[in-house]
Amino acid sequence: MASHDLTRLPLAGLTETAWLSPITADDVEAVFRICQDPDIQRWTTLPSPYRHSDAVGFAADLQPQAWADLAAGHWSGAISSVGLSWGIRRSGPGTGTGLCGVIGLKWIREEVWEIGWWLDPAARGRGLMTAAARAVLEAAFDPAGPLRASQVLWRAGVGNQASRAVAQRSGFHYLGLEPDRSADQVPLWRAALTAGQPIRPVVPWPIPQPSTRTSAQAEADPARQ
Repeated sequence: MASHDLTRLPLAGLTETAWLSPITADDVEAVFRICQDPDIQRWTTLPSPYRHSDAVGFAADLQPQAWADLAAGHWSGAISSVGLSWGIRRSGPGTGTGLCGVIGLKWIREEVWEIGWWLDPAARGRGLMTAAARAVLEAAFDPAGPLRASQVLWRAGVGNQASRAVAQRSGFHYLGLEPDRSADQVPLWRAALTAGQPIRPVVPWPIPQPSTRTSAQAEADPARQ
């Protein structure tokens, strides 16, 4: 298998030209704008409220250092603390850097990573996130690449149906629930994909109905991304 160039991953199966490339300082303004979306702040671990300084720290400081660490073969520092993030980019006039979302891998332990993502509301419903997840998973499991994952994990708050749908379309297998230790106290769905398993849709997950619902779950919109 030819090693993937992690600095440019094409997205296949779309009706538009899109690709993944590392987050850079040029993405600060787009990151800040998109992360004002209340759904992104609700369903991700991003700071809420999301400030301009948060976007600067992420796009101008942490991610350039993480990618520099990867190029140098260093596995401490930024890679282990914040992970690697790609910008999901689309071509077209007036798009600037083309950024419409972010997908990333956070290092958990040797050969195990956790995947996460968020997407601009204006870019949803196009298949971009599923294509991005599949591209990142292929690169993560590439035995000739630098990540050489044996397993990739996924977690999302119960009720985040859009993220669950992407994970299921990308081949993740449901593992069950775990408690959320954040202030929201919403249980988390857990799933995993192991090297050698196909990166393609799986049968519907056997998700049980919770016996009780928190107020946050009761108010959740099941169509959230």
